[in-house]
Amino acid sequence: MPDERLAIDGKGIRCTVTDYSQSYQNFISTVSVYSHGRGIVLRMQPMSNKKISEVA
Repeated sequence: MPDERLAIDGKGIRCTVTDYSQSYQNFISTVSVYSHGRGIVLRMQPMSNKKISEVA
C-alpha cells in the first residue's frame, strides 16, 4: 500500500543475556514491522546481537 504507515521496533529479550559482566553483551532480540492501517504485524525477525545488529 503506497500510503501505508509502518512502525519498526526492536526489543532485547532480557533472559537471553550472556557475558553480562563484560562491556559487550550478547543477547537475543526481536525486530517487528507493524502496519497501522491493517492493524497487524507484517514481519517479526529474531536475531542474535553477536551475529548482526538491529540497525542493519
